[in-house]
Amino acid sequence: MSSVPPPATILVVDDIDLVRRLVTRTLTLAGYNVIEAGDGLEALHTIRRLHGAIDLVLSDILMPRMNGTELAGLVLEEFPDSRIVLMSAYLPEGLATVGPEDRQVRLMQKPVGHAELLRVVEVALADDRPIAV
Repeated sequence: MSSVPPPATILVVDDIDLVRRLVTRTLTLAGYNVIEAGDGLEALHTIRRLHGAIDLVLSDILMPRMNGTELAGLVLEEFPDSRIVLMSAYLPEGLATVGPEDRQVRLMQKPVGHAELLRVVEVALADDRPIAV
């Protein structure tokens, strides 16, 4: 008898409640476990509290208190095997590298449709190496 792996846990980080709720709803309906955070600082506290037991961090870039790029760098420093996707309506050039070793992370431009969101999440979860798309 084969066992079905548990659904992935995704941390959705966005300071805009409506965007965060829409992304959360899409991912929840697709069967993922979703945790929400309103900014990078809250997300970092959540990741630390769960000892890095997050399968994917999906974070907006432009947020108050701690932006997504800073969050990604700190997460990769503490939990180097983390999978991270950064999203923004404004993707500044050269923002694909973060963290202590200039690791590349996936970038996703907002707004994003449901199918594209799920595709990027699937690719990120299937890949052991954080690389830009």
